[in-house]
Amino acid sequence: MNKSKLRKLQIILLPSIVLIAFAIIFLQFLYTLKKDISNLTYEDLQNTSVQQSEIISVKLDGQYEMLNSISNHIKNNYDEHDLTQTAALLKDFSVNSGFTFLGISSLSGYTVTSDGQSFDISHHKYFQSTIDGKNAIEKMNGDEILSDDSIVLSVPVYSLDGATVIAVLTGGMSECDFYALLYSSDYDENTYSFVVDNNGYIIIPSQNPNFLHTTNNIFDIYKESENHQSALDEFTRKIESDTSDVLYLEIADSDRYVFYTSFNDSITNLPSGAENWYLFTSVSTEAVDIKNNFLPQTVSVLTIELFFVAAFCFGYVFYLEYRKNMSIEQETQVLRENEEMYRVINDFSDNIIFLYDHSTQKLNFNNKYEKLFKHKPFTESAENHNGVNPYINKYDYSAYAKFINEIAEGLPKAAAEFRLLRPDGLFDWYKADITTLFDNDGKPTKSIGRLANVQEHHTKIEELTLRAETDSLTRILNHFAMKEKINRYLAESGKGSTHAFLYIDIDNFKAVNDTFGHLLGDEILVNIAMKMRQIFRETDFVGRLGGDEFAIFVKDMHYEAMIHKKTQNLLDAICQIVLPDKEIKLSCSIGISIYSKHGKTFEKLYKNADKALYKAKSIKNTYIIYSANDADMQIGAHDPAPVADDQPDDKIQL
Repeated sequence: MNKSKLRKLQIILLPSIVLIAFAIIFLQFLYTLKKDISNLTYEDLQNTSVQQSEIISVKLDGQYEMLNSISNHIKNNYDEHDLTQTAALLKDFSVNSGFTFLGISSLSGYTVTSDGQSFDISHHKYFQSTIDGKNAIEKMNGDEILSDDSIVLSVPVYSLDGATVIAVLTGGMSECDFYALLYSSDYDENTYSFVVDNNGYIIIPSQNPNFLHTTNNIFDIYKESENHQSALDEFTRKIESDTSDVLYLEIADSDRYVFYTSFNDSITNLPSGAENWYLFTSVSTEAVDIKNNFLPQTVSVLTIELFFVAAFCFGYVFYLEYRKNMSIEQETQVLRENEEMYRVINDFSDNIIFLYDHSTQKLNFNNKYEKLFKHKPFTESAENHNGVNPYINKYDYSAYAKFINEIAEGLPKAAAEFRLLRPDGLFDWYKADITTLFDNDGKPTKSIGRLANVQEHHTKIEELTLRAETDSLTRILNHFAMKEKINRYLAESGKGSTHAFLYIDIDNFKAVNDTFGHLLGDEILVNIAMKMRQIFRETDFVGRLGGDEFAIFVKDMHYEAMIHKKTQNLLDAICQIVLPDKEIKLSCSIGISIYSKHGKTFEKLYKNADKALYKAKSIKNTYIIYSANDADMQIGAHDPAPVADDQPDDKIQL
């Protein structure tokens, strides 16, 4: 074969090879894009469902804990022949309980509520379950209890010996109380969450207007689908198998993805009546396409790959034509590739894009970084990034350094979240992720990444966490959060130190409420909580256990004198609260237990502090440190003289 024919063959073969390579890479791109969107959608909806399930679980646990606490208070005064007397006690509890109403029911089902209504609930499923000793829940559709739709929770009231159920305590919650729990996810108003039963009927709707506005049954949606019967059969089969899954619904005005999960799998301490409830999270396919619009980045990577293929082919032609100049042309081509690649990335993206060159170990950012942060990027080599970047929050150095090291190691993908300094001196959370390109030998050449602001997501999580942990009146920790934080602290960093648990009861507070009214009583409780925060350290846990009962967990108490000083200051601060009638004085009684001498868990410390408090309440305006022998309990009467804050010279080790 002469040189002319060989040349012609090369001209035909090379374009053909290029076109075939382009087609293969493009098909691979389409397949990967579809798969990534599907996986990302499933993960997003699953994460949203998990978060909402946890919040619903915390809400229900808190309300049932409140009902059980009220049950323990009223069982001493329960009279099945005179429910009106017991219902009158419920009126005091209903103020800050979070319930629309409270009711007491005899075993026959006759019920009297805190607001004086009476009716029969014996025909309701939740009543039947509760007299069997179970916590129960039921959706009520504007029945005789409330004019509006509501959720009713119930717990058994046991006899004094705890052996038998003598009554049923119910609490009604407006359906609106649950709306706020079903918040939108990363898809904002395009996401709808709601609760249905296994027959498809909506138990708790979404507060947003959505595609369910024409029906109250999820099964009705399938009637609008072209293959509604097969789709309905598939959905029914999956519901019966009690598994979580994502479904695709074809609706006239909006095709949607729907993720559902059973309350059995997602809610801890599930009450009777909710076994067949499901949490649904739905998002339109259009919103998914918009949020997951990582097409610019993917196209950029695809363009680079195609560019390398074309460069190889043209380089081969130049190699045949200009063998003597091959090394010079290769260097020129590499420079041109880098410039073109960075230009394409910068043009295609609205995000902060950065490029890491593994040959030079340098990081380079697009011009959007400087426009946003008002300073030049920190572009030293990756090996010098371990904790020295002045624009990273110091508490996030480890996460940032780990991410930079993963880039330098050439991992195919890596991601991290850390806080970056804004021009106004505050910090915002950012999520960084990278994709690495490799040469034919499998060695990393370039890592392409982006920075996305996720501050809004972190703010939502922090707000929801604070709302779940805080007492609605005093804005200090509630009973559930107090228990969880103390147990977690004692199981981790608090093991090797000495701590004190103070259980505080306001003396004769019921008389204050009866004399001055609950409005002033609430103001006093808020004032007491504020004084507790002022007296104790920010690191100590301060919480309200319910009613006029408070608890304080004092961390790292190195000297016994410290707890005496703090307790005296607290007694003095409460005594100084002036009431409208100066003849009535405010005081408190305090029971104290010490970790680990009197217990190693919240439950044990709480129990022993309660014993000491019981003895202190017989004296009033005093504090008592628990001892297994009642005669050895240390009694500390209120000393009105001010207690100095300086550390005493006689340091008595606990």
